[in-house]
Amino acid sequence: MKPCWQELCEVEVGPLIEWLKTASISWFEQPSPDKPQRVYDLTAEEPARMIDHILPRFPASVRPDWPMLSRMKPGQFHPMHVDIQRADWLTRVHVPLLTNDRCWMWFEEEEVPVHFAVGHAYTFNALRRHSFANEGDTDRVHFIFDVLLKD
Repeated sequence: MKPCWQELCEVEVGPLIEWLKTASISWFEQPSPDKPQRVYDLTAEEPARMIDHILPRFPASVRPDWPMLSRMKPGQFHPMHVDIQRADWLTRVHVPLLTNDRCWMWFEEEEVPVHFAVGHAYTFNALRRHSFANEGDTDRVHFIFDVLLKD
């Protein structure tokens, strides 16, 4: 069986982190113990530049979709689940911007949780059962987008 996740490439996240510090991000969703806060429809230059850096690692027949920021406050845990995806969905890309050593993702088929490190882009199959948590003392913020087949 194909692995649930893989490291895709190293990325320079500094400009996106700086943008995050200066942008007027409104985390409109209220924090809850089991769901991260998300910001969708990112159209600023830095998120677009990050996508442009990562997307060439895929075949030319794909396009990005649904860029977002996802924040988990300390103590949040999202239970095991499967994401519902469109028919043209291929994979999800996560780029950690802020994290700590006690943030993890767990895939049902894996024996141990995985820590996604800042400075790397990862793909994972969101159709496989997975969970994630922030058991640390600082926020966890990931830049995320989906990869779809072109129309």
